[in-house]
Amino acid sequence: MWEGGHYADSPGTTYAPDAWAALGIRPGDTILDVGAGTGDASAWFAAHGARPTMLDITGAGFRHNLPHIIAPAWAFTAEPHDWLFSSDVFEHLPPAHVAATLRVCAAAARRGAWLRISTRPDGCGAAIGETLHLTVRPASWWATRLAMHWHVAGLTSGEDAATFTCLHKPLDKPHTY
Repeated sequence: MWEGGHYADSPGTTYAPDAWAALGIRPGDTILDVGAGTGDASAWFAAHGARPTMLDITGAGFRHNLPHIIAPAWAFTAEPHDWLFSSDVFEHLPPAHVAATLRVCAAAARRGAWLRISTRPDGCGAAIGETLHLTVRPASWWATRLAMHWHVAGLTSGEDAATFTCLHKPLDKPHTY
């Protein structure tokens, strides 16, 4: 997809200001941008004084010289960050990796997370003959799973996506799915 230019405009840039406001991010805070893609959202955070780290399964789309981790979202290691940001990524996860991704991401975010997750099948996959949205589920399905790791403080559900503002909560015991 990167080679075809289908992700030339990063949706993360559109939503970075919303996450900043919803979470109360401040200059100096650390942010893990999961599924960073181009890294444009990370660049926005950096321009506003935060210290982002881009995480992506491939660095092929990176356009910015910022700290980064190249690994799948379900199997990365990182020092804990203050916040986690992810825009239009979790619907791409193979269903078998959703639980591990949420567990690893929750451990990587000390204070909370802001996630925008598509709730509809993708439209770009046809260009390459693949289904790109592998875990298309309603907002309520995602909210239930996110609540196993965070306090879901805000949920906005639209026609084709849901946005979650999650705050860290101590867990009494590990959750199973």
